[in-house]
Amino acid sequence: MMLALLILSLALLAIGGLWLLVLAFKENIWWGLGSLFVSPVLLVFGIIHWHKSKTPLLLYAAGSVLLAINIAQMHFSDNMVYAP
Repeated sequence: MMLALLILSLALLAIGGLWLLVLAFKENIWWGLGSLFVSPVLLVFGIIHWHKSKTPLLLYAAGSVLLAINIAQMHFSDNMVYAP
């Protein structure tokens, strides 16, 4: 279950992030380069250009939330095996 959630969250993050990056490059080369090299710029671009990037930004946010849930679930799980 946790592996499926991890794969889903990483897939949503990848799809949303790449989609946002493509939109940033379509808008302006500087938005694209800034988004590629400084990750918060990608989120700023998504917020400023909400009308164009609503769907990929929501995919990216959903992937982030699912990843946080998965990490918390793995952290608080009693059946975790810790390697020395």
